[in-house]
Amino acid sequence: MTRSNTEYWFNKSDAKEITLKEVGGTNEFFGWLAYWLARNSKLVIGVFAVYWAISIWGCSEVTEGFDSKDLVLDSSHYNHYNTLNMKMELSTYNNMPPVGIYVEEVDYTRASVQKNIMELHSGIENLKYIKGPTDSWLDYFLDYLKTTDVCTSAPCDYSSNGVDLTDTEFQTHLAAFLASSDNKRFAGQIVLSDAGLVTNSRSWVFHTGVVKTTDQVKAMDLVNDFCDEWDGLTKKPWPNSWIYLYVFQFKIIAMELIMNFVLVLCAVGVISPIVLKQPKAVGILVLIILLIDTELFASIYFWGLKVNSLTTLGLVMAVGLVVDYNAHITHCFFMADPTLARVERLSVAMKTMGKSVLMGGVTTLLGITPMAFASCEIFRIFFKMFFSIIVFGLLHGLILGPTLLAVLPIPTPEVLVELHLKWRGGDDVESGSGEKGGGRGKVKGVDGEPMYENPPATQQELAVAGTVKDAQL
Repeated sequence: MTRSNTEYWFNKSDAKEITLKEVGGTNEFFGWLAYWLARNSKLVIGVFAVYWAISIWGCSEVTEGFDSKDLVLDSSHYNHYNTLNMKMELSTYNNMPPVGIYVEEVDYTRASVQKNIMELHSGIENLKYIKGPTDSWLDYFLDYLKTTDVCTSAPCDYSSNGVDLTDTEFQTHLAAFLASSDNKRFAGQIVLSDAGLVTNSRSWVFHTGVVKTTDQVKAMDLVNDFCDEWDGLTKKPWPNSWIYLYVFQFKIIAMELIMNFVLVLCAVGVISPIVLKQPKAVGILVLIILLIDTELFASIYFWGLKVNSLTTLGLVMAVGLVVDYNAHITHCFFMADPTLARVERLSVAMKTMGKSVLMGGVTTLLGITPMAFASCEIFRIFFKMFFSIIVFGLLHGLILGPTLLAVLPIPTPEVLVELHLKWRGGDDVESGSGEKGGGRGKVKGVDGEPMYENPPATQQELAVAGTVKDAQL
């Protein structure tokens, strides 16, 4: 079997400690950083713990919200109009957004149906976040009937109890009602059958006191629940408003985002063991991803943003990046020589993969930097989200993750121990010079030095060697 290039990772001389003055390049810097993190592990873990606690507080302050001006250019006419509209308090979104109450497939000629609809309107008017009176065609129509021959003995109390009409009477009086200049606006609120009878209709009420997204969600739920529990009509009445498209998003999006994060953690926990082959290492990786997800969610508040489709899209895309930044060094750490101490294996792993991980983050950051100077808020939001993803991913992948690997006693998986024994030399392993290794023969590293000095030949000796080295350091 030909010697693998990965054996270059395990040269003993690559793991030695150097001073900061001896750093002559990126790889040497990461080798020095590994020892620095191991010596200052309490400080590093403490700093990350404090920031994570701050992030938990930030998560509690995150709110949902969406501003349509984020979708247009800063110089657009709509942006200017929207600013003036808000300044002059003319926005129906923040003040009194209308809500349509829809009733369908009922017999409007029956007094009992008319009375039930009026009671429905009265009940909705009494709800919190609702401002009445209801703008209902039926109320105006019943008032109109008092002036017709339907009312044979005044006073006709149609506004409270309704009135039974024949189909012909209803059709005739409704046509006359809609023909008047005062009432023709109601033509858009009813649907007529071929016979001229009303089959479906809509009435209007208005929300009030719904500036905050939490109030908007509560207002929508109150009206929906009230209509769902209403009895007496053929079909349940149902409310609708143009703002509900956004409000329903606010109701579910935060939990959907958290659910995505949870599923990511589950996916990492299921897939990572295939590569890392060490349950404790998988636990560290899952823990780091949890920390990053918490900090990313809190970054929405720290950036002055809100949870909506734009910020959520950016955070969901963080999944692949943050795993990538953290998994490589962890994997390389366990591929290192098990006879080396943890900090030595970390030094080898950092020198091998640190530069690549850093370059991956820096190039991604350079690629998204132009979005920071965009003239549309949606691009600036994406930049802020990706900036947080890259920064937190690199900090955890190059600082916190390696620190935990340096201080936690996590043994090399048995399957990798066996692999190292095979790499150590045998009848089927060639040395650096191309000669057969001969069992316990030494395999040469990239600089010609022995890769191991008197290497142990059994798994037990290999595990003991790494433990003793940790104790010595």
